[in-house]
Amino acid sequence: MQQQIAKVKNKVIDNVLPFLKNFKVRKQVIIFLFFFSISFLLWIVQALNKNYTSSIKLHLNFTGNYENFSIKNPKMFKRTILLQVEGNGYTIFREKIRIFSNQADIDIGNLNLIKNQSNYNWYFYTNTIKTELQPQYGQSLKILDIEPDTLAFLLTQKVEKKIAIKANIKLNTAPGFAVKGKIELAPDSIVVEGPDYLMEKIDSVQLFSYTKNNLKSDINQNIGITLPPQISSPVKSCIVKAHIAEFTDISIQIPIDFENTPKNLEIITFPSKVQLTFSVFVEDYKHVNKDLINSKIDYYKIKPGDKYAEIEINTNNTNIFFLRFSPHFAEYLLQEKK
Repeated sequence: MQQQIAKVKNKVIDNVLPFLKNFKVRKQVIIFLFFFSISFLLWIVQALNKNYTSSIKLHLNFTGNYENFSIKNPKMFKRTILLQVEGNGYTIFREKIRIFSNQADIDIGNLNLIKNQSNYNWYFYTNTIKTELQPQYGQSLKILDIEPDTLAFLLTQKVEKKIAIKANIKLNTAPGFAVKGKIELAPDSIVVEGPDYLMEKIDSVQLFSYTKNNLKSDINQNIGITLPPQISSPVKSCIVKAHIAEFTDISIQIPIDFENTPKNLEIITFPSKVQLTFSVFVEDYKHVNKDLINSKIDYYKIKPGDKYAEIEINTNNTNIFFLRFSPHFAEYLLQEKK
């Protein structure tokens, strides 16, 4: 028994002693790394407090107009410049690790542009925008120089053009009501201004979408005008007018007349009359002249062997609408006149 205890004791000692020795080594390594890290951080802090000269990328977005010119395709036109700056390490480090790219908007109207031989090719010296960019970095960084020293871009001339306005509206009337006449727009056209290459493709502009349901009364609505990008106009809205009136249905029967029938023939149809149904605005009811409505069969349009002839309806009455009639074809019989 004592021998077994001794064996266990020796085994424990053999396993524990190396661990204790390794623990001392690990402890020394940990202590070394701890003080090394503190020293390194102190060195970084001290280093970042010093002033350095470095470079920072900056993306320029150009906007606005220059006299009677604007940038062609401004969304696609971006330039990246390199700023040579001087400042403390903290600020330079912060600018270099920013998640979002440095950007600046430049109004070309404030630039001192120089024209090349081409009328639409312009350039400027980048050092002229140094004072405009400096406030973005405050006093912590000083812009020393900008690369490249010049930037060139293409300008397009702005022109004016008169174009039509299209109504983008839906007027849904209540049962028994309808829009009478045309929808009026005031104004029905506007003068717009924009780059010449865009103006060639534009012949109209639309109103903002407008929908009105269950209408029983007139519409007199001011609606804004939608303008494409880079297109401007002093007129921003349009008055839309529509007359909403009540209507009623009228049903009458009229005889079928004939056209181009040979003198020796007559046509007999079955039925001999047509049932007409049409709508008329209540306010125009007294002005409806039913005699201006007639039906006919054209002899020249009857094909040999056909059993039925087509009925045509003619009317010069402008007060009626939604005209329906029945039948559309009539059985006919040709016979010689006695």
